[in-house]
Amino acid sequence: MCRHPRLYTLATRKTRTRGGLIFISLFLFCTSCDYYDNRLSIINNSNADIAVETYLDSIPTIEESNSSAYYLREIVKKQGTSSLTMPGSTQAWIFFIERSKNKKLNICVFNKDTIIKYGEIDSLINKNLYKKYIISKSYLDSTQWIVQIN
Repeated sequence: MCRHPRLYTLATRKTRTRGGLIFISLFLFCTSCDYYDNRLSIINNSNADIAVETYLDSIPTIEESNSSAYYLREIVKKQGTSSLTMPGSTQAWIFFIERSKNKKLNICVFNKDTIIKYGEIDSLINKNLYKKYIISKSYLDSTQWIVQIN
């Protein structure tokens, strides 16, 4: 038995407090992790800067975002590469494909200069001024999720 019960009590409290702090820190670390999937890479082999957007349908919907500023925020430079990030899970792109109407990845590519000229994306969609890529998951797996834009 300990000769000094007061010292024993203080030592026990410090251990409990330290253990509690470690538990709280670990809990906060585990619950605050952001999960995302950034496996999808776009290689722009075209001679123009482009904006890339994914849709749940093979026909782009205007309701999602009509603002040109939204599309111009992340431009893939000509002969450049960019990774597209999907938040929510490390399997987010797979879940996105499973939720799509055709069970494929639907990519629309807009020319940066055309976005600037027309100002709103609905104009580009209505005039069919975009390229569409419809890609299966098996193809993405075979290319290690790299999409070449020509």
